[in-house]
Amino acid sequence: MPRMMPRALWLEAWDWNADATGAALRHAMRAEPNKVALGAAVRAALECDEHDRDPRRTWADPAARASMTIALVLLRLAVPDRSKGGWTGGVVRGIPLGVLAACVTPPGTGAAAPHRNTLTGRHRGARSDRRRGQVGYVRALQLAGFCFARQPRITERDVQPFEVWQRGYCSKRYWIVSPSPSCATSEPMRALLIALHRAGRLAVLGRPRPVQKPAVSRAQHPAPVDRAAPS
Repeated sequence: MPRMMPRALWLEAWDWNADATGAALRHAMRAEPNKVALGAAVRAALECDEHDRDPRRTWADPAARASMTIALVLLRLAVPDRSKGGWTGGVVRGIPLGVLAACVTPPGTGAAAPHRNTLTGRHRGARSDRRRGQVGYVRALQLAGFCFARQPRITERDVQPFEVWQRGYCSKRYWIVSPSPSCATSEPMRALLIALHRAGRLAVLGRPRPVQKPAVSRAQHPAPVDRAAPS
């Protein structure tokens, strides 16, 4: 179980968040094997619809980079557990919101760490819309299908000491979505995992360009144009 974030992951997270071109994020996304979780994170970060069209953000947007940075950090910290069904991508334990907020605050920039509501809050209550940036980064990841979060009680038997932080509360646990659509327990969830897997691969490989069929006969070649003016 991850008790603290490795130093290398801190440096990578700050690099992902600071690169306004998005090149550092795309490089890390290519190395991520869980393409289902990656597709859900891209939907949340770029505020895409369920058909992965009309994204409202680009990687030049700080909010998009912060959301994807948090998703990649959770993917790197996830460890296997005994979960079944659609949440077999691993679980993250012992990481409070303050750590996730520090991941998107590169040192030396003078920027303040985001507030707790920026990570998990809602702007318009139950009517908040993920595609309009009205929910926090972590909550947007949950709504997109990236993870399932639950805050256990301290009295539960499986709670470890490293999960208990200040004021006597237990940090949330994040179960990552399964990397394989075959782990789904229902047909609608299987269809969702397949769509997320496709979105994750497109985010890494890019959308395929339309293939132009070559001419198969001379009749399909355009006739040469004589550009010489008549005398």
